[in-house]
Amino acid sequence: MDNEDLKQSLKFLKMCLLEKDMAFAEKVLAENIRKSVKETAALWTTYYRLTEDVSVYHQNQSPPALPRLPDYDISAESYNSLMGGMRDDR
Repeated sequence: MDNEDLKQSLKFLKMCLLEKDMAFAEKVLAENIRKSVKETAALWTTYYRLTEDVSVYHQNQSPPALPRLPDYDISAESYNSLMGGMRDDR
């Protein structure tokens, strides 16, 4: 680690201690060590991933019912009338 990386890591630790606590900072660091990731940006990524509100993704509610649409008539008659009708030129 160079000096700039060390400064960024200390800045992360300061923010983590102000926003959360030492146990949470340790949790973030332990996860990065377990994954063998040493970049400072990875600390921030792990922090935001662990603090993200996952209830948005794991809703227990079923989505609202879709409206019932009328059955679609599958027919080439309107197309044929626009094109001049069916021709039997075989």
